[in-house]
Amino acid sequence: QAKLSNLRDTLEKKVVEKTADLQMKITEREQIEIAVKASERKYRNLVENALVGVFSSNLQGQFQFFNEAFCAILRYDSAAKLISQSLQSLFKSSNDYKAFLEELKKNNQVKNYELELVSLPGLTRGVIVNALLKGDYLSGMILDITERKKSEMKEIENQEDLRIAKEKAEESDRLKSAFLANMSHEIRTPMNTILGFSSLLTDPNISAENRKNYTNRISENCYYLLNLIENILYIAKLEAGKLKLYKKECFLNPLLTEIYSAVVTNHKYKNKKHVSLSMQPAIQDKNFSIFTDPVRLQQILLNLLDNAFKFTEKGTIGFGYTVHGDILQFFVKDTGMGLAENQKEIVFDSFRKVEDTKTKLYGGAGLGLAICKKLITLFDGKIWVEAERGKGSAFYFTIPLKVVKKPVIVSEEKATVRKSHSLKDKKILVAEDDMLNYKLIEAMLSKSEATLSWARDGIEAVELIKSGKDFDLVLMDLRMPNMDGFQAAREIRGLKKSLPVIAVTAYSLGDEKDLAFLSGFNDYLTKPVNQEMLLNAVNKYICEGVA
Repeated sequence: QAKLSNLRDTLEKKVVEKTADLQMKITEREQIEIAVKASERKYRNLVENALVGVFSSNLQGQFQFFNEAFCAILRYDSAAKLISQSLQSLFKSSNDYKAFLEELKKNNQVKNYELELVSLPGLTRGVIVNALLKGDYLSGMILDITERKKSEMKEIENQEDLRIAKEKAEESDRLKSAFLANMSHEIRTPMNTILGFSSLLTDPNISAENRKNYTNRISENCYYLLNLIENILYIAKLEAGKLKLYKKECFLNPLLTEIYSAVVTNHKYKNKKHVSLSMQPAIQDKNFSIFTDPVRLQQILLNLLDNAFKFTEKGTIGFGYTVHGDILQFFVKDTGMGLAENQKEIVFDSFRKVEDTKTKLYGGAGLGLAICKKLITLFDGKIWVEAERGKGSAFYFTIPLKVVKKPVIVSEEKATVRKSHSLKDKKILVAEDDMLNYKLIEAMLSKSEATLSWARDGIEAVELIKSGKDFDLVLMDLRMPNMDGFQAAREIRGLKKSLPVIAVTAYSLGDEKDLAFLSGFNDYLTKPVNQEMLLNAVNKYICEGVA
């Protein structure tokens, strides 16, 4: 009995101890569970509120979990819409997904793996993925780098723009240096001729033949310098956008005839004996008229013809036009040196010359074709060239066709040059403030036997008309003291409506010319005026009676 009692006490004591120990373990487990749950809540909150997208899925692509940031990065406004998708469906292509899995399986992880995922609405987002593979499950995070990639692309574009700008600046600097070197050559060469032959003219023992030859050389180089200066000033005004077209009725075929005459009588082309020029109008009616700016149209064609003669040593040059609906297409074709394929791209650039060889140097500043292109742009037209090296060139340009008078098809007329007539007993008033310019006109008209009167300003010219002197023609400068030529022309037109008045001026741009015609001038001559030009104009209004 005593032994049983001792065993019972011992058993009870052990039960109490075991119960206490079990209770302690239960308490510890509960505390661990509470801590685990707290930790789980903590990390879940961290995951749910993370700025990066967190996800897990199996290898078949079925999502097990993703956070709100994952949805937001891919532009899904709810988890329900995204849960129906598979991981591989978010990749741009199945090949991208395969490449991602292959990289993941190599080391059971990927770090900083860049790819693009498809987002709503059908766009893509650039992301960086860090993921782990455990068994058949993978988990990872994605970081949205779309804006960063855009910034990087923008930076690349900016760098490319900077590179292009740098190349353009270097090319511009190269062209500037080439232009200045070319200008030095283009100016010094004719100046050397002018100064050299001028000094030779001072020799009293020079023969008449040599004197005439030297004078011609001086005249040719003076005109060359003038053309060079005018082109530089003209391209500057075009690039500044300060040039306008002055459109009016233009009789197209007489304009082409005038251009033909100007070219065949030009001293610049007298050495081109093996080059023939032809005019090829599509419509033969001399009364065919269009609404355009005839001055600028003539300038374009003369520049293209000058270019054709420069690069053609023998063969033919033809110019004219064709009609295509409401478009007028002009052409200048030659059998000259032609152009290489890469030269077609630069031929219309300012200060660019297609021929830079040292064995054959073609003069010029490289502005003629650039001026043509800019003028044709003002016409709302376009210009292009078709050429082959060694086989000639064909320049084409278009302008809108606005017919004023319907043409009648008649036989073709050949281009002619106006003949001079005697001006004996004809009285011409010359309004010119510069004595040397008056003396020049006097010398040019000395063989015509015309009687000249000199007015030193606009007021004096008007007073001579008022005095009752019966003049047949007035040659008037525009820029004079006391009263300019514009005002004087208006005064004269009020006194004698039928008296022809011709402007002889250094103003060469269209706005001054247009104002001159509005002021009452009948014609417009731009200085420097040569003898043939002056005689043609005088004959036109005195001998031929043009109104």
